[in-house]
Order: sequence, then C-alpha cells, then structure tokens
Amino acid sequence: MESRRPIARTPLCTMAKLQNTCRHYLWQEGPVSSDNPGAHALGSANTNSVGTVDFSSAQASAGGGVIVDEVSNVHGVLNTVAWGILLPLGALTAWYLKVFKSADPAWFYLHAFCQSSAYIVGVAGWSTGLKLGSDSPGITYHKHKNIGITLFCLGTLQVLCC
Repeated sequence: MESRRPIARTPLCTMAKLQNTCRHYLWQEGPVSSDNPGAHALGSANTNSVGTVDFSSAQASAGGGVIVDEVSNVHGVLNTVAWGILLPLGALTAWYLKVFKSADPAWFYLHAFCQSSAYIVGVAGWSTGLKLGSDSPGITYHKHKNIGITLFCLGTLQVLCC
C-alpha cells in the first residue's frame, strides 16, 4: 500500500490589473443538440440580447444602449413638436385669426411660419426615424413606420401644393 501525502487546500489568488474596465457581453437562446448549440432565431429579442459592464464604476446596462435611446427620444420630441404642436397651431391660426380684419396680413404670415416650421422639424424627426431603423436591424415597427411614411408624404404633398 502506497502512502499519499494530503494535497494542501489553499485558495489560489490572482491579481490582475484591467486595462479596459468596460466589458461587453451577449446572450442567446436557441436549440442544443448533443451539447452543441444550434443557430438561434434572428428576431429582435435575440439581436438585442447585449449589454455592458463597467467594473470600475460597478455600472451595468442592457439592451440597445444609450445612443439608440437618445436618438429615439429626439425622434419622439421632434415629431411631437412638429405634428402635435406646430402643425395644429398653424391650422388654428388660419382658422381663427383670418376673421379679424385688423390681423389681415399677420395671420397669414404666422400661419405660414407655423406650417413651414412644422414641416422642417418634421423632416428632421422623420430622418432620425430613418436613422433609427437603419441602426436597428431585425427590429421593425410596421404600423409606426407606415404611419410615419404616410404623414411625411402627405406633409410633403401639402408643401408642394402651396
């Protein structure tokens, strides 16, 4: 019988200095066959399965990231101002102020300013929407996209007809 010496059970410590404290990670869900992962679906749930961990500040983020969220907010604010505030304000200006003879040329200039500004701001909002769509492959909001294209076409038609 051979005698064995017990192995020391001391923990192993390693010290490492991280050059880049920010790490990106992703996770996927898909079929597994014989302990081998298969191809996962390419839907928006899988393509957005990303995140970042910053070890120096102990912060983590998941999803599309800050840049997409900021552009999305800009898109929403620009289109709300254009289609929800300036365009109706221009229509109301023409409807209610043109009956006053004392505001005869002013109502028209105010109306034209509101409508023109609404179109310009709307073009900026529409272009940020196009940028969001091109930066987000696999994510498509069909109804929202169709409404945006329709509004943009009708707004452009109105500007061209005047």
